[in-house]
Amino acid sequence: MIIQNIIDDYYRKLVPGKTVLILAGLDVDSLCALRSLIQLLQKDYIPFSLKPIRSKHHLFKTISEHKDKCDQFVLINLGATVDFLNIDEDGEPMDNGGDEQNPLINDHDELELFIIDSHRPVNLINIFADQSVGSSKIYVHIRDEEIENIPVYEEVFSSDDEDEDEDNDLYDNIARNQEKENIRKKRTQTIDQYEEHTYTGPSSALILFELSRLLSKDSIEGLWWGIVGMTDQWISKKILNSQYTDNVWKFSLHDHSMRLQARQEHSNHEVLRVEFTDDMYLPLYRHWTIQEALLHSLPITSSIKVWTNQGSKKIKELIALMGLPLSQSNEQYHYMEQKYKDDFMKLLDEKAPAFGIKNLKMVSFSAQRGYGYKYTATDVAVAVNAILELSGRKDPELNFHTAMEALRVDRMKEVLAGIELGKKQLRAVMNTINSNIEMGTVINAGPFLYMLLKEGNPEHHMFSHPSSIRLLATYLLNAFCRSQRKQSREKIRRLPLLVATPRGEHGSGVAMLAGIPPLATDSNKNPFGKAFLNSELKSNARVNWIFMDQSLIEIETSDLPKFLDALVIELDR
Repeated sequence: MIIQNIIDDYYRKLVPGKTVLILAGLDVDSLCALRSLIQLLQKDYIPFSLKPIRSKHHLFKTISEHKDKCDQFVLINLGATVDFLNIDEDGEPMDNGGDEQNPLINDHDELELFIIDSHRPVNLINIFADQSVGSSKIYVHIRDEEIENIPVYEEVFSSDDEDEDEDNDLYDNIARNQEKENIRKKRTQTIDQYEEHTYTGPSSALILFELSRLLSKDSIEGLWWGIVGMTDQWISKKILNSQYTDNVWKFSLHDHSMRLQARQEHSNHEVLRVEFTDDMYLPLYRHWTIQEALLHSLPITSSIKVWTNQGSKKIKELIALMGLPLSQSNEQYHYMEQKYKDDFMKLLDEKAPAFGIKNLKMVSFSAQRGYGYKYTATDVAVAVNAILELSGRKDPELNFHTAMEALRVDRMKEVLAGIELGKKQLRAVMNTINSNIEMGTVINAGPFLYMLLKEGNPEHHMFSHPSSIRLLATYLLNAFCRSQRKQSREKIRRLPLLVATPRGEHGSGVAMLAGIPPLATDSNKNPFGKAFLNSELKSNARVNWIFMDQSLIEIETSDLPKFLDALVIELDR
């Protein structure tokens, strides 16, 4: 059922005396939301346990193992797209009459699942599960403005097979059967339309901050975590630039920063200060050189083709036009002369349009404790994601706890290690784009573009994780479009992109496949989720649905050709 009142239908139900287990996804927004929730629970002395979740299978296994010991499961960025009522303990659909399958939730279970998840679309069973299975209940949070996108119950669940009086009139029976068939077709069409695209909804971290505000228990730290979670959605291109800006104002983040700032003791230099500011979309530019920042900024790389010799020269021309000496542009930003730092943003904004560079300006937030480093929300989102995915440890739970520590506002210097990893990742992105654009490995399959990153690439391990592969795909799609002749670009802008990268150890024979929407779209809806599912059925490819987002899958490398063939047919309809 839908959580309509997040206080009464969600938080007030988490009472002392019940065993609460929090299950959290491995993404930045999830960690930020978790930080806020933990802060709330600790203030109200509500005991809980915590478990990071690696995959769908791990989610089902964890619920199955703990359901006899836990009364309540709180799922963060997990579970909204899952039909919990009709799957077994391995996540497989329950077959009617199957004797060997054990349902994940039995009639005798007395569980409560509370789902705060930004993955969309929300499974319709979760939405309309007002009637519990036994004594178990499922609660899923959906903001009011999203409810209008959900079909009404009668359109998808009403029965057309009710017993009726026997009628011996042949023509009446034919007409009645035809009417039933029409209702079934309409129902199927309604469900297909609702489930056609995958996309990302409101940040879970912002939802948890909103909860703390409604409870009058909000804090400057909770606001910061909400901002970082939302910013991660934007830099990973789960939401559009316009959606990011709209969220800043819709959630009144500027007003909240001023209100919460005013609560603090200004004479205390150790307090956290969160400031609303105009900024430039130059990842990590305060933590490396201006030249490197310009070379690795998405709007700049695609506009001036930095992968070409001419593009590299244009970077130097832009720096010269700004009046910035090369010695200063190659100096770490922190050590640049103050006069150049003061004028940098203004000069770049003025001179960049002469090179066709657009959309560099953005609204942002920065955080600083005492006289320590000042970090932007973009810096922290990049750093925490890099810790989660690129730390090199084989145990994701260790990365999870390290990333959680990096979000602690009293230990923000730990973000520096993540920033160094983020730099390596951006360099790997540009190296991969340079080589693949030059080699022409991006293929136009008709209804979509695709690029297969082959094993042997020394940096392929940098892209074997969800956010990392999407980052590569985003840069690649922009670069490929710009590399085409002007008359072809508009067509390319309307095509989505698939990227496949090796996953696991060398020679594992497994690839990760990620799809992103086209550049010309006016929404963040991804066309690949439902298409992937149908293509798996048609091609009999060995697909592993381990991720919550269906536009991201694992697949046997040897099955990729037939899967892509089926996908071409599916999307070309």
